[in-house]
Amino acid sequence: MATACASTRAIRGWPTRQAASTADEWAAYGHDVYGSRYSPLTDINRDNISRLRVAWTYHTREPLATRDMKRSLEVTPLMIGNTLYLSTPLGKIVALDPVTGTEKWKYDAKVGLHSGFGDFTTRGVSYWNGRIFMATTDGRLIAVDASAGVPIAETNRVVFTGGAPTVTALAGGHVDFAGQQWSESAGLIQGRKIRGLAVVHPTRLPGLADVPTAKEAGFPDLDVVGWQGLAGPPKLPAAVVQKWTALLEEASKDPAFLEQAAKLNKVFAYKGPDAFWQFQQDELKKYLPLATRMGIRK
Repeated sequence: MATACASTRAIRGWPTRQAASTADEWAAYGHDVYGSRYSPLTDINRDNISRLRVAWTYHTREPLATRDMKRSLEVTPLMIGNTLYLSTPLGKIVALDPVTGTEKWKYDAKVGLHSGFGDFTTRGVSYWNGRIFMATTDGRLIAVDASAGVPIAETNRVVFTGGAPTVTALAGGHVDFAGQQWSESAGLIQGRKIRGLAVVHPTRLPGLADVPTAKEAGFPDLDVVGWQGLAGPPKLPAAVVQKWTALLEEASKDPAFLEQAAKLNKVFAYKGPDAFWQFQQDELKKYLPLATRMGIRK
């Protein structure tokens, strides 16, 4: 079984990696919650529809229907952000790059070939609040995270005391996934003990050139910065603050210092006292609601 996507790039010269905007989305079976089945997009119209061509084809690799075992792919894919979502008769949820057809992730609910629930037909998936939902033909309702395809009910958060025990547990197979700073994980990635999935730096990092950025991996909104800073006690004398500020700013421009920092897999980004304070306030506003929602902070 396969699904195909048509393109008008030959008609209008679209760029090969055009990103989607909100107007491009088809977020529900009938386009929207009202089931309007209407898209405001106008690039494909009566004048050029006859000139469409196949841009890519995706094969589900599931068995074809037989006389005794009927199954059909009658899916209306969802287009949300920069990802196309679809399901298969045997219970797979697939996330695809809408421009290239490249598979971003796939979740397999493992529906058996002889489940005994009639014919195997899938109409597609639903989306709500960052989750993709699928009803399987063997009577289950599955919810996975839309960004990574991880089952919601099977995601367990494990808290470690620091970076070293975290990457050790990851390398030992005791946890499946971790978000770590480059300095803590680069050695194990380079030694092929763990696999780097993406970096949240705007560009790929030296020494990890084969690990894509989050944007390249299909997560353009992933903006997480691991940082360290220098702080002092309340009411620290202004003269002391100025002294430290001058020394750190000087170090941030010293090639020898930056070279040593790079050897420790550190990316040095100097911020003065006011800028660093504002940065911390912005980080607090971004992460406090998430920490509260996850029960980390009450």
